[in-house]
Amino acid sequence: SNTYANASAPSTAATVAPLPVPKPTLHSLACSRLFTPDGQEVKRYLNDRGINDTTITKYGVGAMDYKFKKGGQWVPEECVTFPFICTQSELAEMEKLRGVTIDAGDDYVTNRIKVRSISEKAHMRMEPAGGGTNFFGWHTVKNPDETLVITEGEYDAMTVWQETGIQSVSVPNGARSFPPALLPQLERFKDVVLFFDLDPAGREGAEAAVEKMGIGRCRIVKAGEVMGRPEGWEGPDAKDANEASQAGWDIKAMI
Repeated sequence: SNTYANASAPSTAATVAPLPVPKPTLHSLACSRLFTPDGQEVKRYLNDRGINDTTITKYGVGAMDYKFKKGGQWVPEECVTFPFICTQSELAEMEKLRGVTIDAGDDYVTNRIKVRSISEKAHMRMEPAGGGTNFFGWHTVKNPDETLVITEGEYDAMTVWQETGIQSVSVPNGARSFPPALLPQLERFKDVVLFFDLDPAGREGAEAAVEKMGIGRCRIVKAGEVMGRPEGWEGPDAKDANEASQAGWDIKAMI
């Protein structure tokens, strides 16, 4: 059932509508399509980036085609879909901050989907428009007593978990997208590692996130200070976790 079916706003305030969510079938359709001939281009793209099928399934990644404007025309492109999944209770807590009351529960719900083209990096959108926010991979996090890695991108989060077994999530939209509404979800974690891109923008984003969360329980993976380089490595640090993994770095040593 739709989590928002019985949504209401407090009577003492002006009516606030609940944020839109994707159609309930969209996520399952995208996941199924990835493992069919229609999704083979996207699956090959993911596998070529070192993401195996077990990791793809764990994070609920899928494949769909979406239209993007190119040369004055709307052209369909094969896209990876990244679902933002949480429990109904967690979604209810986020909506409560907006003054909206919705049904709570332990069932999982997809509250947003990021769509990213495999042919044009700049072609990306969030579905539905105007929806809520979340960490990608949040539904995979189970133990607050264990380390939690937060990355800048979805491929990096999947790479960290795949290579280390450490629970890992991604911020919703790059280095500067650490929404304050997500901070309550992190309060129960004692050890949080920020593994943003190893460039100035990533460093700035990680430091801003630390200020929001509290420096005592946070560590930052910093360019120039990381371990895990392949033997004989003479080049600059890899840009991010996914790139590092493909180049043979020891991801666990980096963390």
